[in-house]
Amino acid sequence: MELDELAAKQVINDKVIDHFDEDFYGDFYDFFVNFMKFKELTGQMKKNPDEVEFVFYLKNDDNHYGYKLVFDHDLRFLPEESDISAAVLGAESVEDFEKSRDVVIEEFARKFSAENQHDLIQNFNVEIGKLFDKYDLGKDNTCYVLR
Repeated sequence: MELDELAAKQVINDKVIDHFDEDFYGDFYDFFVNFMKFKELTGQMKKNPDEVEFVFYLKNDDNHYGYKLVFDHDLRFLPEESDISAAVLGAESVEDFEKSRDVVIEEFARKFSAENQHDLIQNFNVEIGKLFDKYDLGKDNTCYVLR
């Protein structure tokens, strides 16, 4: 597989995409927990809430994501479902990409992990906030979906 073939697969192709209505900075954890509760209470969630995954796409360009971060219903990071694009990693080969991606995903798993709910909330807000600051993210280059 070549890098351009890999990039062609790193697209946002979920059926129900949500976007921020305006630029959002703040308590990301509370926002997404409330978003999931709203979807559940209004009957828009087709799965059992305990089985829902939250997919957060960051740094989107032409329907390609830079980061695809996936979390369970309690917003615990799911590294095996998450991905980072070759473009963000600056990989020059598929082998470089795979090594770099694995390292970055492992680092995210470590940063998002927590032994208690308070630390989970804190880590989620801090790490998402860092990505928003680093890439100047806002409503135009982020989207999310529940699946």
